[in-house]
Amino acid sequence: MIKIKHSKIPTTLYYPQIDKQTKRMIGIITSILVKIVETENNWDIQLLYVLYAYHSMVHKVTKEMPFFIVYGRNLNRPLDSTLHT
Repeated sequence: MIKIKHSKIPTTLYYPQIDKQTKRMIGIITSILVKIVETENNWDIQLLYVLYAYHSMVHKVTKEMPFFIVYGRNLNRPLDSTLHT
């Protein structure tokens, strides 16, 4: 029989701060999708564009885009390359 040594690391599954941020993000995305569904019925196709818009918004608290926080660089948007040339 093989014995495997391991150590237990105490963790918690509930982080109130993260839960609040996630609920806020889902609320924003849902409100945008509701507006799309009122005029069109292709929310599944528009979801990609909604997420792109969300990740390229500057947030009030961090003063940064979520994309920059995750990847450490700015999001390359089509209009940005047009304006900087």
